[in-house]
Amino acid sequence: MTKVTNTHDSVAVSIADGSTIGPGQTVDLENWAETKKDKRVQSYLDQGILVVGASKAEQEDAALSAVTSPAPVRK
Repeated sequence: MTKVTNTHDSVAVSIADGSTIGPGQTVDLENWAETKKDKRVQSYLDQGILVVGASKAEQEDAALSAVTSPAPVRK
């Protein structure tokens, strides 16, 4: 299964397989290999409306960790 996140803050996105992803919601899609071929889905991906991978909260946590973690010391 593939995690897909709707990054829009107020609009649900309907995708080719009949699923609807609410604003800010992350769902696991079993048929992503076929769904990602749809032209509307490709457009949503190109625009950053849909993001594949970690959920929005996981992405924010990773970004925060990168900012707050000390840089490695090089000798």
